[in-house]
Amino acid sequence: MQNHCIGFLHTSSVHIKTFATICEHFDPSVSLIHLVDEDLLARAQNEGLTASIKTDIQKLLEKLVEQGAEVVVCTCSSIGSAAELIKFENVASQRIDRAMADKAVLTGKSLLILAALDSTLVPTKLLIEQSAQNLAQSVKISTLKVEGAWQSFESNNLTDYHQKIAAKIKQQILNYDVIVLAQASMAGATQYCEGVDTPILSSPELGVLAALTALKKS
Repeated sequence: MQNHCIGFLHTSSVHIKTFATICEHFDPSVSLIHLVDEDLLARAQNEGLTASIKTDIQKLLEKLVEQGAEVVVCTCSSIGSAAELIKFENVASQRIDRAMADKAVLTGKSLLILAALDSTLVPTKLLIEQSAQNLAQSVKISTLKVEGAWQSFESNNLTDYHQKIAAKIKQQILNYDVIVLAQASMAGATQYCEGVDTPILSSPELGVLAALTALKKS
């Protein structure tokens, strides 16, 4: 009997281990395919979601489907909106942060989106607004960039990256009902937030659970 398969499109190779570990935890029987294209994020930052970028995203997702993926997931928040709109017959296409956005609007009324990249703030805000509308929730959304954090990520100093994000979370927790970490790479900051009672939502686990649910329906 052939294993079910999820295909991931990443814009950084650091995500491969993260998502492999999460999938192993929840369902080790599922096979995984990972594709990495770092240029997609760089181009989205510089150009926005152009027709050319959308075409390249579609080609990469098609490659995942051709290799046997029954659900395809884009783990980059900056390009997730384009990936989610690409439809396949009998294959679900998801953005990793959709489940997080849905949970955020059901958890509190005052939300803060934290991101390390400017290019992620607007797409995530639009996503949460969409979730609020779909789920008939009234929320107030604020956004904030964690200055200097992305440089640490690009230098592969993930400890410093996560600690900078955690420090910003601790500065803001009294002002909001929910903290939303816009990028999948930010999830590790929660390990430095011990004692923080405010819900901190990140996309990797919630997104994987959504993909596994879709897989069971395929």
